[in-house]
Amino acid sequence: MLGGSTPDACVAKERSGSTSEETHSVAVSVRVRPSEGAPSGIGVMPQNGGITCGTSTFGYPAHVLQGSDQAEAGAALLTDLMLKFIRGGTSCTLMAYGQTGSGKTYTMFGPPGGLTEASLEQAGGAVPETWGAFPRAMMQLLGVRELAGATFHASAVEVYMEQAYDLLDGRKPVKIGSAKGFGRGTLVESDMDKAPVYAGDVLIVGGVHPSGCSCFKCFQKTGGLVGKVKGSTMADMGAKKQAVPKLSKAVKKGGKSAVGVEKDFGTEGETKMELKSPVDVAKLARLVESERVAHGHALNERSSRSHCLVRVHCTHVEGGISKKRQFLFVDLAGSERISKSFVTGARAKEASNINQSLTTLGVVVKQLNDGSTHVSYRDSALTMLLRSSFGGPSCTGVVISVRGDTDHAEETTCSLRFGEKLASVKTSAVAAAATDVGAQWRVVNAKLQAARAWLDELTCAGKGDRIGTAADCIGLPRPPTSSEQETLRKNIATLAEREAEVRRLKVQVIEAKASQSDALHELEAELKGMMLSHSELEVIVEAQKTIKGLWVPGTHAFKRAEAQVAELTAEMQMLGIPS
Repeated sequence: MLGGSTPDACVAKERSGSTSEETHSVAVSVRVRPSEGAPSGIGVMPQNGGITCGTSTFGYPAHVLQGSDQAEAGAALLTDLMLKFIRGGTSCTLMAYGQTGSGKTYTMFGPPGGLTEASLEQAGGAVPETWGAFPRAMMQLLGVRELAGATFHASAVEVYMEQAYDLLDGRKPVKIGSAKGFGRGTLVESDMDKAPVYAGDVLIVGGVHPSGCSCFKCFQKTGGLVGKVKGSTMADMGAKKQAVPKLSKAVKKGGKSAVGVEKDFGTEGETKMELKSPVDVAKLARLVESERVAHGHALNERSSRSHCLVRVHCTHVEGGISKKRQFLFVDLAGSERISKSFVTGARAKEASNINQSLTTLGVVVKQLNDGSTHVSYRDSALTMLLRSSFGGPSCTGVVISVRGDTDHAEETTCSLRFGEKLASVKTSAVAAAATDVGAQWRVVNAKLQAARAWLDELTCAGKGDRIGTAADCIGLPRPPTSSEQETLRKNIATLAEREAEVRRLKVQVIEAKASQSDALHELEAELKGMMLSHSELEVIVEAQKTIKGLWVPGTHAFKRAEAQVAELTAEMQMLGIPS
């Protein structure tokens, strides 16, 4: 696919060794879902590749795709982005947008139950014909010569009702925040080789000084923005803050901010799965399918009720030099009109939340096109996680999925108009900066040791999730009994076992469907029973946790420390160095 393409300016600069910033327009394509026998309300103009819907004409699409050919769709949507990612060294994003039932998940991943090890075996080593953009891209990345020796780690997060969940860890909630680095306090690299010391009563591990430290080295590292420096006035501090340039003026080579503000948003502590083979790709996609929230309604028998973001981290180490880049695949939940989907109750609330987050995305796109000094990324969880895709540094492609039926002409026109606005957005992309692996290891290791020390400190102080003790029951009219404590402890352990069993059975059911196994009905019945058993026990455990003194939830600081340790441990693994 790559061999016959001409490298663009981004690629040429990478080969010449430059890491200067490049500006790209968002490449927007349109994919039309077949109208299933109904009259089509969409026309394609072969002379210029444009598209019409009713009285509206749109000339922006980079590609107009019709039919269900996944190989054709993959080639159109991925070729330019893969060039920029592989040879240009830039991070990339591919996002699917459109109304419910228009084929977004089919385009990004494939049909339900299609991403299986059985389908790989049937394809005889080739890419299964029904696989979508994400697995096709990964199959190519795992075999491309330019990235020989690179490691790939992927995370999968869904945004459901404005909360982010880790799809690779049983939908464990994860925090969304600004990615300002991990570990407590300021990293002072000149102290890297020193043994742990104390600043007052605070432990300094591997050169990481505590938050708010006002020593001279921290003052030098932060420009006086951290800690209270002796002799400084509030006016002095305000002047320093005002002197910090905006993000667009503070981008260094490699696309990183020159100062510790205006950082990208991300999730903390989600699981990262290493992808070494096509089987690993199938396992990850299969897990995403089984864990993601989906329900049927009048417009779609399996409608995704959440936004799904799969982020692939690529680390390429050669001769002690490391280059990092990311490829983000985004399958948005579909916009829908409740008057057509006929959803009620919880499903209607889901639809309202989906529509609101997509409206916020529309506001962000408008602000970017208008050149606004403030862009409302913080107004929804989705737009926070898409900040780097539209605010840079990233090369971004979007596929607008539409339905060809005349019954959906109004929704199709709205989607095509949004695509037109997206096509006007400019993103900046910078080739991955080369960094010394040894120096990078020292920095990450220092932060990891500091985060572990903080977590140990909080654990010893009883700040994590735990069964209540006598000290927690002082003043209670009826403290929990030892029998109640033991029952809760056993129920929590049993609930974890049943969660694992549900995940295992979901995978087996998907594989059995793909291979048309005779054991399918038996597995489905077993899964149904286990899910019911899990649900009943989950209600009991949640009720037990409401008894005063019986259960003490972990503090926010403890959960943050756990997430930081997980994030930094994964970062060490991506460097190929055990932690």
